[in-house]
Amino acid sequence: MNSNLTPVKVRGKRKTPSAPTTRIPQELEKRLRAHNELQIQTQGPQDQSSKKLKRSMAEVMARRTIQHRSTLDSLPSEILEKILLYSTNLALPRTSPLIGLKLSERATLVRLFILAFHETWGQWFGSPVSEKEEGAFEGNPELQTAVLAQRWASIDLILTAQQAWVDRYASERPFQHSVPWDDSKDGAGHSHDGDGFRYNAHDCFEVDYQRALEWTPFQVEPETWGGHDIHPQVKIPTELMTGPWDDDKLRRLFWLARGGMRISEDETDGPPWEDKIKFLRNAVLEATEPNVLVVNCIMGSWVFRGLPGDVMRMEKGKIDARLQWGDDTEDTRMILRRTRQALDIFLDHWRADQVVK
Repeated sequence: MNSNLTPVKVRGKRKTPSAPTTRIPQELEKRLRAHNELQIQTQGPQDQSSKKLKRSMAEVMARRTIQHRSTLDSLPSEILEKILLYSTNLALPRTSPLIGLKLSERATLVRLFILAFHETWGQWFGSPVSEKEEGAFEGNPELQTAVLAQRWASIDLILTAQQAWVDRYASERPFQHSVPWDDSKDGAGHSHDGDGFRYNAHDCFEVDYQRALEWTPFQVEPETWGGHDIHPQVKIPTELMTGPWDDDKLRRLFWLARGGMRISEDETDGPPWEDKIKFLRNAVLEATEPNVLVVNCIMGSWVFRGLPGDVMRMEKGKIDARLQWGDDTEDTRMILRRTRQALDIFLDHWRADQVVK
């Protein structure tokens, strides 16, 4: 018998393997759910019970796909932290409460803050502005702005991150202040003359902050002091600019001003005039006593540029009345007079612009 038999094709015996089942997209699943809920609302009890027995194959497949789909929620905190640091997507913690909880560890937030400021600190830490030419700044101002605006970015976390960065990357680098301090040591043994003391971010900040609280109005101008702890294009968080200010906000504001913060005077790129007048009222015009620290840290011509003429006239009238009838200290009267002078100057500019138009 011939062993080389000719294969006989029998119809129906061998079928071509079926194509792989296509997964149902998430959007389709949502539409199916919405469709079924609408039908249940418009049908009676008997129709509803029978409808449950007649679920479509597409809905079943979609449900199975969702049940077995791997989600970000299931990833361990270590993996989520790496995703956050590599992507620098600050919206990631808000995608779900569980992810937000996993990414709220203090160590994670410190590492994220260091990541945002690493390049700027590496370029400028310990180098007085007067001794280094200002050129191209390193760092990402958009990322720094976004990180500073986070609710968790307290002054304690900022200083902890700065200390951790120094310990790892700059422990041997000399440090010298850029601000106009005297050369003496205070009672805590803190030196400002760069004599090789071990840098302590918290202690250094506290000494500087306490001295700043003793400043008289306009003792320092915003452009003449400060280092480079932040990129100059960083935008100040609105709540720190407009106030009102509690202790943590005042300290964060001073850290930014000490670190070289600049508020743009460009009317298109700078703060809106509504925020400017809110700052002016909270810091000076409507305060029982103007906040001298805030005035010294950030008050400048940017505040008055772009204010509407009627707003400037109204605020100037309030200052006139307060100077005439108010019972203010000499420091307060000095701030009010300087503010009125600035309003006068920019009101004249506003009138001139109206004539040209």
